[in-house]
Amino acid sequence: MTIKDVLGHTKRNNVSDALGTRFRDFHSPYGIDGLVRVEGDDVTFLAVLCKGKKGTGRFKRMMHALRQAARSITFLHVDNARLAEHLGRNGFIARKVNYLGEMVPGYQSGETAADIYEKMKPFGVKS
Repeated sequence: MTIKDVLGHTKRNNVSDALGTRFRDFHSPYGIDGLVRVEGDDVTFLAVLCKGKKGTGRFKRMMHALRQAARSITFLHVDNARLAEHLGRNGFIARKVNYLGEMVPGYQSGETAADIYEKMKPFGVKS
């Protein structure tokens, strides 16, 4: 699965174009919309919106698929406590992120316990 498969169709965003930030609107097949910037294998989110009923696992499934396709995933300016909690539970690390030369609050993908376990399997590590 590719980053494009996970994010679905993206299109230019007029405000982003005017500001020169290069974020694009995305409409994921997982039922998540928002603003994203993709540079190679690096994905940066500025906004996400879960459409429909909350708590159904769509965001978690999207992040799992995106982790398989992307080298890094970053969320900028997370002001939603529920999203921040979810990111923290799923291996994202709260930190200052250099974005366009400015240090801004965000979350970046990190290794989860499952990732570490998978890497250690060849060495005989059992869960």
